[in-house]
Amino acid sequence: MEKKKVSKKKKGFTLIEILAVLVIMSVVALITVPIIVGIIDGTRKNAYKESVRSIFTAVDLFLATNEFNDFPEEGMDVTDENLEMKYKNFVSGKVFENAEGI
Repeated sequence: MEKKKVSKKKKGFTLIEILAVLVIMSVVALITVPIIVGIIDGTRKNAYKESVRSIFTAVDLFLATNEFNDFPEEGMDVTDENLEMKYKNFVSGKVFENAEGI
């Protein structure tokens, strides 16, 4: 009788292979997470700066359309309907004139 060679096919992954993949994924995560957080912070800061510019531009337009009358001493609320702002997602805030008239 002939003996047949039985070949066992290996199915699945070994523990070493799984650990190697986990280590590689961890290294990639450690590198990319701080970069993404930095991008998100930078975007938030830029959005804030654009919002402030929008307020100042709206106040300038308001003053120009009111023939540059005196700025109200109590300030202007940023939610005022008379301010034509590019971004209208403000909840509260006021704009005041400083001692130099700016």
